[in-house]
Amino acid sequence: MNVKQIERLMMLGLGIIALFFLLRQCLATENNTEGMMQPIVSEQAQPTTTIETPATTPVTIPTTSVRRDTVVRTQIVTKPTPLFIWIDKLKLRSEPSLSGSLLAELPLNTQVSFQNETSTFKQKITLDNVEYDERWLKVKTTNGQIGWVYGGGIRLYQK
Repeated sequence: MNVKQIERLMMLGLGIIALFFLLRQCLATENNTEGMMQPIVSEQAQPTTTIETPATTPVTIPTTSVRRDTVVRTQIVTKPTPLFIWIDKLKLRSEPSLSGSLLAELPLNTQVSFQNETSTFKQKITLDNVEYDERWLKVKTTNGQIGWVYGGGIRLYQK
């Protein structure tokens, strides 16, 4: 037997051991349902059924009905994305356009939080002698003011 054959046998043996281990874990998981989500079972008022039999008094048989509900609660926590103003006196507007009323002028490096809303259109605007074709972004300032800023004047990092 040479070294390659021994290596192959050892690899085969390790593979078989790993397979048995995984199989054992799967079987243990199937048998152990503790800690796993189970449907909530709540009993409701039991309706009854009346059966009349010939020559006897009516017999009332309780009909059992069990309602099974599975409750799944999902809570998505979204952390506001911090953005930074990189154009001094970038205008915060009431609407996503140059015609929107001016709410504030934001100084350079001001942090704002993105409100997960953008304009459906892009607009060409020149800032610091560079033409940009960007969307408008809805943001919230640190003092709680919400408005729209031009995307060309925003960065993900501080200058």
